[in-house]
Amino acid sequence: MKNLLALKKMFWMSAPFLMGLFLILFSLVPINLLPYYHQSFPFVVTLIFYFSIFNPKVLNVFLVFLLGIINDMMTSLPLGFYAFGFVLIFFSISMLRSYLIDMVFTQLWIMFCLIFFCTDVIWAFLFFLISGIWVSTGFWFVQYLFVCLFFPFFCRFSGYLNHKIQEVQ
Repeated sequence: MKNLLALKKMFWMSAPFLMGLFLILFSLVPINLLPYYHQSFPFVVTLIFYFSIFNPKVLNVFLVFLLGIINDMMTSLPLGFYAFGFVLIFFSISMLRSYLIDMVFTQLWIMFCLIFFCTDVIWAFLFFLISGIWVSTGFWFVQYLFVCLFFPFFCRFSGYLNHKIQEVQ
């Protein structure tokens, strides 16, 4: 019985990282929303945002960096491209955590959209510096819009995960 409880605790404590891996794999599914582009969406940033605010011990900076490196390897981008953005999101939220933790959901949603917009702009410029190709602003805007629109769904699911983690601690 004791081993079963330990296994259950280990599962729920690793669930945010495993969900991050699932979201990375899910983001690799090509979706054609604009002609000539296979759109992918970094939905894992919603998970990073939520757990950076409400339970940073479960999804710490090392695991966030590891998710970024895995995402880089899956997307064939230079190592550190997404890792830099994910860690940037984690640290910017860590600095604002005392303000964000007391916000209502709509304020959190607005803050997520602002922080993700800044990160998306940085990714666009980094991609340009690395490849020399400026990708259409429509591509970045659609990516930004979809991740922001799906934020409530992923935030709700992250809240469920966090609740289960609180139960086993």
